[in-house]
Amino acid sequence: MNDFPRVARHAFGNRRPIVATVTMKQASLAQAKAHISEIVDAAEHRGASTLIHRHGKPSAVVVLVEIDMPVKKKRRWMTPEEIVALHAIFSPTVLRRAPR
Repeated sequence: MNDFPRVARHAFGNRRPIVATVTMKQASLAQAKAHISEIVDAAEHRGASTLIHRHGKPSAVVVLVEIDMPVKKKRRWMTPEEIVALHAIFSPTVLRRAPR
């Protein structure tokens, strides 16, 4: 696998290079198939991207996917005031059946 910086090109052809360079590992499809677990591990743990070539042409990129998962709130005990308020809301007088 090659590991050298590549210069991204302008969106409308190769007229002028973009200032930013992208450092990305490169691998042929055969190399990627043989070392897929290492490539995925590098993306997951180190954020390393890998460009995969098929017949010498770029065909795919393996990159880290970050998903914003909601943080689970820690459960807590109800305070005595909350218990009293809850009982007031669901007291038997409030939960009477409607007349038929």
